[in-house]
Amino acid sequence: MPDTDSTTVCVPSTRLLAVRLARYPKHMASLFPQPQVCVTAAIVLMFYSWVGATAENVRYNPASRQIVEARLGTYAGDNKQREATLKQMFAEAGCDEHHISEQPVKGSKLPNVICLLPGSSDRVIIVGAHFDRVSAGDGVVDNWSGASLLPSLYEAVKTEPRKHTYIFIGFTDEERGEVGSHFYVRQMAKEQVAATEAMVNMDTLGLAPTEVWLQAVGCCSRFDSEADERTRHRCQCRAGRQY
Repeated sequence: MPDTDSTTVCVPSTRLLAVRLARYPKHMASLFPQPQVCVTAAIVLMFYSWVGATAENVRYNPASRQIVEARLGTYAGDNKQREATLKQMFAEAGCDEHHISEQPVKGSKLPNVICLLPGSSDRVIIVGAHFDRVSAGDGVVDNWSGASLLPSLYEAVKTEPRKHTYIFIGFTDEERGEVGSHFYVRQMAKEQVAATEAMVNMDTLGLAPTEVWLQAVGCCSRFDSEADERTRHRCQCRAGRQY
């Protein structure tokens, strides 16, 4: 993948409620993920053009493999140190003090880390990954592989024109029952929910070929014309197939 050239992607459009990258086996061949991690940024951002009423072009400048690997290598420390490291990486990527914040989370000692990238409209795409780990092991794969990629995704789109506002979130205490993400959702106003067109969640990346899970409005209507309205809104699809 080129380090400097801007890339354009155009794909058919559909309104997504959520996009989830695959959770892979915990076995690691080495400290750093395979090259698929560098490709992950492009794969995630491709879903941008799926959102909305019409197909869109999305332009981005992917971070180099060296930058992605260097950020992954900052996994050391307890959850408090990882939260501080993630915030620092966002700042180094260009998310200034006016756009980065810490959201105190009820039931957690650590906050959610939020970096806001404004767009030209009020439509929102949320990109998230939890930064905490369990006490056993270093938590490189689960889930510093996802959290450390957030600043690189921010960098990939920050210099290009965009309609959507991106909200990049490092969630706290996922390992204790998705505490940070649940709190964030509960604090959203109805207007914020209505403005959110997609959510990309990254967890345990780069150890196998990338897979994508979709949860989308209208998914069943595309693959099952007999599904009733209630079922249609509950339906989940895997890689474009109903399951």
